[in-house]
Amino acid sequence: MSGRSGLLGGRIGPGRRAAERWPEQGTLVVGLGMCALGAGGLLATAALHLPLVAVVVSLSTMVGGVAVTTPPTTSLVLAGYPDVAGTASSFLGVARFAFGGLAAPLVGLGGSTAVPLGLVAVGGAVLALAAYALTARRSDDARRP
Repeated sequence: MSGRSGLLGGRIGPGRRAAERWPEQGTLVVGLGMCALGAGGLLATAALHLPLVAVVVSLSTMVGGVAVTTPPTTSLVLAGYPDVAGTASSFLGVARFAFGGLAAPLVGLGGSTAVPLGLVAVGGAVLALAAYALTARRSDDARRP
């Protein structure tokens, strides 16, 4: 399911078209919004014991948001380091796996319900939005004369 959501969201669906037509910042904001919406839906679904279809829709939205954010994030990160793009790309890949490795045990601490997954997903979305807000503000300040 997540592979299909990622494929539809980022490779052949709206993520690809967005990357071709919208500025990177706009695509990133849309993807972050999808991640936050999907994570919030997942938490609500788990807390309210909604049917499986609600879980599937929430997870698909969240994974599709990740697929939409990956191309502009990678492009924005690597743009600042053209002379060491390979090293920067590998560091970015390691960071993704490291954050996943840190988040996985947190989900397992909560027992057998989906509430911990929803909490970790919402926490990750909030951190991603905060990181975007901080870096967007910093890049705006750097552009001013």
